[in-house]
Amino acid sequence: MKYELPESHGLSAQTQATVKLLPKADGKPSITDIQYEALASGVYNGESMLVSAPTSTGKTLIGWWAIASAIEAGKRAVYLVSHRALAKQKFEEVENIFLSSFLGGDRSAIVCATGDGVEDCAGRKSNSPMDSRILVATYENSWAACL
Repeated sequence: MKYELPESHGLSAQTQATVKLLPKADGKPSITDIQYEALASGVYNGESMLVSAPTSTGKTLIGWWAIASAIEAGKRAVYLVSHRALAKQKFEEVENIFLSSFLGGDRSAIVCATGDGVEDCAGRKSNSPMDSRILVATYENSWAACL
């Protein structure tokens, strides 16, 4: 564990203030070694990277940082997962983390696209998931093929 951020971390004040985006211990950042390396390598500054690490090392948080950075820059983000159940789980996490603090409560801004269907946070069917700010989708989904 690291209890500091790398010098060039790039995390915005909003991200640092969001508890689910920056875990803390005794008031200091508490991140894993792989998360520290991702920040040092520029994940929040828009650098492309592939993160491969064992289970429970913090890869999901690295993905959340990339999404937060994209949203703050006025861009869209896509979060791809392998299974429908995982897509539903991540969709709920995205809603919990980003809906009020980054997207102003706009329930149409987050869409989940799986083989079961395409809907936003309000439960409305969406015909244009690529217009959402954050799209959570499965690899199998035809919308993912549009990327």
